[in-house]
Amino acid sequence: MTEVNNPPVPCIETDPSPATAVLTNGKAELLLKGTCSTDGDGGTQPLSFFWTRSGGPAIVTIENRTAAVTKVTFTKIGNYKFRLTVDDLQLLNNSASTTVDVVITDKPPSGTFRRGDVDANGSIEVTDVVNLLAFLFLGGGEPPCVEAGDTDDSGALDITDAITNLGYQFLGDPPPAAPGPFNCGADPVPPDLGCQKACP
Repeated sequence: MTEVNNPPVPCIETDPSPATAVLTNGKAELLLKGTCSTDGDGGTQPLSFFWTRSGGPAIVTIENRTAAVTKVTFTKIGNYKFRLTVDDLQLLNNSASTTVDVVITDKPPSGTFRRGDVDANGSIEVTDVVNLLAFLFLGGGEPPCVEAGDTDDSGALDITDAITNLGYQFLGDPPPAAPGPFNCGADPVPPDLGCQKACP
């Protein structure tokens, strides 16, 4: 009986992570890494790799399209998408692909934060929602990390952020957008609303 070949399982990691880089002197660089990919059959088959740009400004340089790890050079800000196709060199079910989003900006992130931690005390709790609502509707002071209050990462503070935060805390709703409520990180998607107090 002929054994059935399982398709490979493509995986992309980036350096830096999250996949955001800043143009410096008109250039930014980022590593795309497919080494976390597997063959789907226990690691017995060799893999080949192929990288392509599938979205965003056209002027990018992929250093080695067939390497497991490759450097990409950017000269324009924008939101990019890259596709990795992995092939296990078998006759059937031999390839699969996945994508990753990359953001290139001309401004460094203003600070690191935990999304939803409006008062920047290191934890997500009901006082975060109280502070956010006070700022939005009662003339309360600006949060020490405005970006942390943008729970859904829509690019603006509004009532939806309070609802999303409460839903996560008390109703089992999905967690706030990246970097999330537990990881201390930068905003992966512009615009950056600002963060004067980095997470502890």
